[in-house]
Amino acid sequence: MQPFRYLRALVCALVFPLLAAPAAAQGTINMTFLGVTNAGNANATLGGYGIGPYDFRRNPENSLFTAYCIDFDNRVTAGQTWNARVVSIGTLATSQTDFNAFVRVLGTSALAGSLPGTFSTAATDEWMKRLRAAAYLTELMVGAPTPSWDETHAAIWSLFSTAAPSPSDPAGAVTLRNQALAAAAANPSGYGQYNVLIDENGYNAAYTGTYVQTYITSSPTVVPEPSTYALLATGLVGVGLAVRRRRARR
Repeated sequence: MQPFRYLRALVCALVFPLLAAPAAAQGTINMTFLGVTNAGNANATLGGYGIGPYDFRRNPENSLFTAYCIDFDNRVTAGQTWNARVVSIGTLATSQTDFNAFVRVLGTSALAGSLPGTFSTAATDEWMKRLRAAAYLTELMVGAPTPSWDETHAAIWSLFSTAAPSPSDPAGAVTLRNQALAAAAANPSGYGQYNVLIDENGYNAAYTGTYVQTYITSSPTVVPEPSTYALLATGLVGVGLAVRRRRARR
């Protein structure tokens, strides 16, 4: 029976940490902007700026991931590196700290209408709806770039920006934006796999410099999960000590 006890302990040590760890861990990462995924494609630009997914590197792991820009202001250049906070969309509902950082970095004025700047249930609902709408729109930009990409990314920028290059079909961009907002309102618990990458400086109320652009991504590569591995290591150490004690008794 002893081997089965050890096996049970080992299974608990392996499974419990994974269940106890948060599904979407949050934290700060250091990231480098590498450039536009579809550089050189005429359909992957809008007003001379790259659109669609962008390539990033998470440091120091040197892991690559893609993300979409959701605000037009505070643009970055290829090779630029900064610290970003990884925030899941749903976190805004319970974290005033995250909410305040979003307000500082993104502001409350946008082509899609002003966003609330004071933390409340109604305010977080509106912010999360905009973020879910942005996630919805990114899912329309898959595969090879098409002429409709400029309308789609213009719709994304309009959710959080007061100015952005005009697409070839401005009315089409507005239609897409309204479609995305309606889809987000109809699915208030959706897009939980999406995280927002927001400038770490936004968490410092005394910061007076320029903020870096905000991005949204569903890539699991960007999510820091040190707690999972720490708990797993603790469980394995516990199993080892238990086995050692039993052997000593014998």
